[in-house]
Amino acid sequence: IYLRAGDISWKMIRWIVEENPVPTPQCGEVTLFARRTPAQSEIPGQLSVGQLYDFVRMLDAPGYPKAFLKHGSLLLEFAEANLQGGELTIRATVKTLASGVGL
Repeated sequence: IYLRAGDISWKMIRWIVEENPVPTPQCGEVTLFARRTPAQSEIPGQLSVGQLYDFVRMLDAPGYPKAFLKHGSLLLEFAEANLQGGELTIRATVKTLASGVGL
């Protein structure tokens, strides 16, 4: 997949440089999506191992609030999920919640 995507990218770059295309405005109705809020990254209850893996992976990218759980005064943030043979390994970062601060 990556080799094919790389080949296509080089062809596109060459075409853009050689043809210098004129941009055309988009037509149709604009659809705007709101950014994810940190509260939307709280891990919901009753997830299967596979669903938890997907949830953590989905949020493990720059610009996204990390998947998390609150436990008393602690905030547990999760990243780097790895699922092998039905066993899930996740890196956790534990922080203290500031009083009165909610997500």
